[in-house]
Amino acid sequence: MKQLFTNDLSLKLFSLALGLVIFLAVRTEQQVTTTVGLRLVLREPAGLINTADTPPEITVRLAGASGAIRALAPSQLGPIALDLSSFDRGTSTVRIREEQLALPPDLEVVSISPSAINVRLETKERRRMPVKVILQGTPADAYVVDKAQVEPTEVLVEGPRREIKDVKFVRTAPVDVTGAKEPVTASVVFELPGPHVRISGGSNRAEVEVNVVPERTERMVSVRVDGVPGARNAVPVRARLRGPRPVIDALDEASISAEAVVEGDPRSRKPFAVRIGNLPDGVELLDPLPTVPRPAPPPRRR
Repeated sequence: MKQLFTNDLSLKLFSLALGLVIFLAVRTEQQVTTTVGLRLVLREPAGLINTADTPPEITVRLAGASGAIRALAPSQLGPIALDLSSFDRGTSTVRIREEQLALPPDLEVVSISPSAINVRLETKERRRMPVKVILQGTPADAYVVDKAQVEPTEVLVEGPRREIKDVKFVRTAPVDVTGAKEPVTASVVFELPGPHVRISGGSNRAEVEVNVVPERTERMVSVRVDGVPGARNAVPVRARLRGPRPVIDALDEASISAEAVVEGDPRSRKPFAVRIGNLPDGVELLDPLPTVPRPAPPPRRR
């Protein structure tokens, strides 16, 4: 028995001292406090929606050993889910209890703020609505918006019946086309028709493409027609053209070619049709098409 205590006495004394130091360190570890925010989630009853101003998160003050506080992982913090499935329409107060936080046992809850929230449950309505693109500004001079496409073209919205009963469509946030000379693309949020209306089962953003094209305009031009039978020189005619405004405005009348179409019965008195050529891309000839009169027949000899 004596040897049991005296063998390796120095090693046993060292182990005892080390254990005592560790025990005292743990016992005397500094107690600290910290504050964390926990997201608040409401599980609403079927057919009802909360319209009260509920805070998105609650603040919890915790106390515990500094090591336990440092070891607190984000995955251990919430969210706090409040089950409202047994609640009926109207206003109610819901208390947040410590056991709902599901925190490690070595941490103590000092305070919860707010410790209770008010909810107001109203009848919920769900409707599928088309999406309308809202534009802001005007394109560059001589350019116009041809069309605007959006994806998705419709969304499923839900909210209090009083907020969506008269709504016909969901707007996008404005897409700015100020000074644009080419297509504009944008990813924008939806502008929901009420403070408690939300998109159900989809993204809160819309992808918009606005097609900006040159403005089309008309212009009357004077061209000279070659090949008119009996005419010594080219015959001037007027023609109406339509096309992109920048092209029409810059069009040189002298660059347009025109010739008489001489065909058919030579005894006909109908005017010669005029074939217009060398028009720029995107420019078209409008009705009435230009014609030149046929020469008068020579007088008969008596």
